[in-house]
Amino acid sequence: MPMDDHTKDALDALEALITSDGWALLQAFAAHEWGNENFAGRVSAMNIANPHELTVQLAEALAARRAVQLLLQWPHMRIVDLRKLQEGAPALRGQGRM
Repeated sequence: MPMDDHTKDALDALEALITSDGWALLQAFAAHEWGNENFAGRVSAMNIANPHELTVQLAEALAARRAVQLLLQWPHMRIVDLRKLQEGAPALRGQGRM
């Protein structure tokens, strides 16, 4: 089943995105800011005496880190879905995949 123009355009745009120099810069920045070493440093720098507040801050930091990871994974996941559509297989819908 051939893919419609909108789907083909989306696939082309996402493939161009993940192969661009700008995407590489964004990934490098995210890895630096949210990678294991820098993230561990942020966590160890939290100087919060109240255990409840510390737990809240840690949960927020982990949620932010996960959001960055998901944002960077999304184009790759969407490309997989669009390629499945191109091959005639149903793509995964939901889970924030547009």
